[in-house]
Amino acid sequence: MSKPEILLLGGAPGSGKSTMAQLVVEKNTPQGVRHLSIGDLKRDIVAGKVPSAYAEMLQQREHPDRKTGAAPSEAMTGIMEEFILASPESLTIVDGFPRYMDRVAPFKASMEHIGARVLALCVVTVDEAVLISRLTQREERSGQKIKDPLERLADHRDNIVPTLELLAEDYPYYELDGSLPLDDNATRLIEIYTQTAQQSI
Repeated sequence: MSKPEILLLGGAPGSGKSTMAQLVVEKNTPQGVRHLSIGDLKRDIVAGKVPSAYAEMLQQREHPDRKTGAAPSEAMTGIMEEFILASPESLTIVDGFPRYMDRVAPFKASMEHIGARVLALCVVTVDEAVLISRLTQREERSGQKIKDPLERLADHRDNIVPTLELLAEDYPYYELDGSLPLDDNATRLIEIYTQTAQQSI
């Protein structure tokens, strides 16, 4: 059986990474590609919408000092493995994980455990002023209070950027220009997959 293939997709909140990944899924190129938003999956499991062997563990808080909370690494990598292994022949675009530096070692161990190939780390870059505008507009459209954009971007700079830099030491690194049309970047993701998949054979 072929090894599961992974593209890691990172970027600040409001960068459009989740929408890009969904567009790739809609194009269905490569065939059967799947998008894993680890945060969405966690919320669905906690809400009882998706079954998981890690449902109870996700309720725990490994880092109660983090404002967003943080479930144990074992639970987060566990739900990721469940998702990937449900369709191991597919490419999985993993969106927003690992987010923190202390998740990197468990993530790498998980990839080794399931025999997955991480083909590339793709990071969407966008000017911070644009991100603030996008996040503000998102809140206005939803009609719901969303976490302060400045606070979210500070968390990205302080925690997520160093994590992405650490991951870039081990995986091929690509930048996507978040100011471009989303469809253009979805096409670029497909190109990166095609290139890196061929190189890893």
